[in-house]
Amino acid sequence: MSAPEQHLGPQDVYEPELLDTLERRLSERPVLLVGPVGSGSRQIARVVVQQAEMHVILNPGTAGGDYEALVADALRQIVRQIVTKTVEQLGVEPLEISQLNEDTPRADQVRLHLANRFGPDTEAVIAISQGAPAAEWYLERALTALPSGSRLVLLEAHRLTPEPALWELRQLANDGGLQILFSTRPSHVAQLTGSDSALYGDVWTVELTPPPINRWAKVLSAHGHPLHPDDLEWLIGRTRGRPATTIGVLDRQNKSTSIKTAWHQAVRANIARADDVRRLAGAVHPYAPRLLQAIARGEAPYGAIEDAPSQRIARALTRLRDLDLIEQPQPRRWEIADPLLAAALALHSPPRVPDPPARPVHL
Repeated sequence: MSAPEQHLGPQDVYEPELLDTLERRLSERPVLLVGPVGSGSRQIARVVVQQAEMHVILNPGTAGGDYEALVADALRQIVRQIVTKTVEQLGVEPLEISQLNEDTPRADQVRLHLANRFGPDTEAVIAISQGAPAAEWYLERALTALPSGSRLVLLEAHRLTPEPALWELRQLANDGGLQILFSTRPSHVAQLTGSDSALYGDVWTVELTPPPINRWAKVLSAHGHPLHPDDLEWLIGRTRGRPATTIGVLDRQNKSTSIKTAWHQAVRANIARADDVRRLAGAVHPYAPRLLQAIARGEAPYGAIEDAPSQRIARALTRLRDLDLIEQPQPRRWEIADPLLAAALALHSPPRVPDPPARPVHL
């Protein structure tokens, strides 16, 4: 009899030593967790950071590069956790952030706990948590309200701006009170750890690599979702063995659905996204949509657009890589970063359009 099926997460697929390593490293200095699209690096970062009694999860990418919005998000998360813990300790009814200004004993008690953390800034912090702008605030000031041993995870760390923001976080980590986990993609490691970066010489780098197929077989059996070796090999060959992508496909499979059907369903579910990505690529660089299609079909990008200057091809590739739409696993080889997006782009190719004109060369 097979084991009952259990919910499977990316952290379950990697060797158990991974989480232990991250815990140990975080107690020593900040950690830079590096994983390609679909590796599950973001989910693992969340699992690790949530082990702390208080934590903050920030993503500069979703904040659209708005530093003030990022600071406001940090304050909002801290306030929400203090409110939740306070009402639990007091044994009173839950209190929403929008209710903090009410003239009630419950709100008074919660505001007192907030004042213990924020002091004279309490009213301003409450206003920011309710939607007021975080003008004249910065990350270091916001995060000092966290007690010692708290954790911060910064997803898409390479998108954090302005540059001094990373120096703020380094200072907080060096003061010894805040444990910080940065998450990024392989193509941005040099940017974050170079000699002119705030993180230079001050982080442990942990890189995620796809688990071997025998590890997959063991984990899937343990979680009540065994696959025939041929099916598992077929699936891993398409997902590149990346846990989050692979699990997403497995979640579509049931007793009446083959793994191949589940894969094709997942690909078709990404067709609309593929169209959105093409439009985004066109706004980034005129060559970008054609290059995406060429890479999705397994073609070399250089030469994919007739008479296009190699410098412009290189510039378009760089912009696509910076958006984490493509990756370069080895020299002269490019791939669509997301295996499902790659398959959707290849499946749903738009009508061929004329190549964009090359810029004239003036001799």
